[in-house]
Amino acid sequence: MNNCKYPLLILSVIFSLTACSLHHDDSGDLGGYWHLTGIDTLATSGHCDMSKVSVFWSVQGAILEARDVDKGEFVMFRYNHENGTLSLYDARYNNRDIGDEQITDVSVLQPYGINKLEESFTVEALSSSKMILRSDMLKLYFKKF
Repeated sequence: MNNCKYPLLILSVIFSLTACSLHHDDSGDLGGYWHLTGIDTLATSGHCDMSKVSVFWSVQGAILEARDVDKGEFVMFRYNHENGTLSLYDARYNNRDIGDEQITDVSVLQPYGINKLEESFTVEALSSSKMILRSDMLKLYFKKF
């Protein structure tokens, strides 16, 4: 019996666990779980209080997920955050059973404050506790959860 296989197996497991921890999430203050608490419509100066609605955005690594907790629905985006702009693109249904199908109907995104398949927001405020984003149509208010 070769006793060398056990130390190699242990080293293999340690290496695998270490490799997983090497992934670096550089999303900064944007990273985390955000509750959408309000939406302003810029054209009409209207305001919608969302504080009692369970709509959240979650940011980790290269993925931004928008989720309606009460309905059990959520969508995913790739995003780019630089120079005071947050750009969302490549919207997909988060459904592993059907292969994360790409979203082509923007009406699916509107409950999350997103009105274009490729939407850009000016980041008006971003801290460890609050975020304010402005698109050409809306201003979105978030509180870190």
